[in-house]
Amino acid sequence: MIQSAPDIPAVIEEQRTDKVHGNPFLHFILSEIWTGFSGFVVYLVFLIAAYGVQYANEILPLNDPSPAIYLGSVISWAGAICSSVMFVVITIYQVFILIRRLREKWHNERSES
Repeated sequence: MIQSAPDIPAVIEEQRTDKVHGNPFLHFILSEIWTGFSGFVVYLVFLIAAYGVQYANEILPLNDPSPAIYLGSVISWAGAICSSVMFVVITIYQVFILIRRLREKWHNERSES
C-alpha cells in the first residue's frame, strides 16, 4: 500500500505554533528576539542613510558643508532614538500580551479543576 507523504512544512508549522501558543513565555522570548533584531535593522538603515549623506557631502563641491553634516548627525540620532523607542513600545505590548495569555491559561486551568 502506498501512502501519501504528509505536508512537511505544514507539520512543522503546526508543531511550532503548538509550542508557542502552549507556552506564553516562549512566545514572549521569541517576540523579544525578533524585536531586538528589527531594532538593529532600523538603526542600520538610518546609519546607512547618514553615511550616504556624509558620502554625498564629500563628493559634491559644497561651499558650506555644515548643513549636510548636521543632516547626517540628525539622521544618525533619529535612528538611535527610533530603534530604542520601537524596542520599548513593542516590549510593553508584548508584556501585555504575556499577561493576557497567562491569565487565559490560569482561567482555563481553574475551570478544568
